[in-house]
Amino acid sequence: MQIIKKTLIIVLFIISQLNNNGKAQEITWDNEYHFGYVDAITDVKTTTENNFISTCRSDTFGWGAFVRRSITFKVDTYGELQWKSIIGNDWTDSESYSLVVSDNDNSGYLVAGSVIGNGSIGNTDASILKIGNDGELIWQKQYDGLSYSDSFKSIISGNIDGYVAVGQTCPSSGCEENAKLFVVNLNENGDTIWTKLDGDYYQTETAIDRTIDNGYIVGGEGYFGATLAKIDDDGNGFTLIHENNPEATVNFIEILQYGNTITLNLKHRIDSKIINIDLFDITGNKIITQKESTDRDVIPLIFNNMNTGVYIIKVNYGTSCQVKKIFLI
Repeated sequence: MQIIKKTLIIVLFIISQLNNNGKAQEITWDNEYHFGYVDAITDVKTTTENNFISTCRSDTFGWGAFVRRSITFKVDTYGELQWKSIIGNDWTDSESYSLVVSDNDNSGYLVAGSVIGNGSIGNTDASILKIGNDGELIWQKQYDGLSYSDSFKSIISGNIDGYVAVGQTCPSSGCEENAKLFVVNLNENGDTIWTKLDGDYYQTETAIDRTIDNGYIVGGEGYFGATLAKIDDDGNGFTLIHENNPEATVNFIEILQYGNTITLNLKHRIDSKIINIDLFDITGNKIITQKESTDRDVIPLIFNNMNTGVYIIKVNYGTSCQVKKIFLI
């Protein structure tokens, strides 16, 4: 099979610098950078000296199969390659999605993504690596959410110090109904300050930014479409919050459907004495709210006289939440 080598094109426009007459001189260029068979820029940032740092996803051959590597590289004002840092080898896939310039002026750059292979905690681990100003790898750390598949898609500087990364975590294969938003606050050395898991929906794309009141705005994909959550500097504020503890990954309640009857089976002991149940239509409007006691193992819920269609049932107990899509007739 003929391999068509694709090229990577990075276009950076109109960088201003002063000429001898004190007037702004426009610098433009359009370069190609080749690292593997298939290369793609995933993020780019401007440095304080008006150079450019980019992260690149690069596919190449390793032991008869494609291997994905994470490449971070620096070019100067004129697009000349200064250095490149390659993460991944013939046994380890590595992928980068986002980078941030370190808070300390001369300490390098942080790159967020995922890694699979030697040393992985699960199938895929969320990964953050720190690269020095000369391209040397200072440290690389992996972060485990729900053990099976974790990845970071965005990373930013924190409001006070450190960094905040956001991505997806999944407890098993087939993440359509089990994936959760995965948010980690870490210090300058990559040590975790806090971790938050939110929601029971498929988070394929995630984003985060700082807010003017020292909080964060986090975006992702939910059952009803695009979702946004406003949280504070400690990660509080998610409506579907799962705290970072082993019990938070357990589904304590089994949600079963028999016609228009929904049965909640309490499979494990629940500290909360009350279960809050909300029913939403497909547009996200809340149409039913009720409370049930946890003093019994089986709780039947009957929804009659409903319009035929798809609904979302949300069950809250303590700090945990479960969500399931149902069809009523």
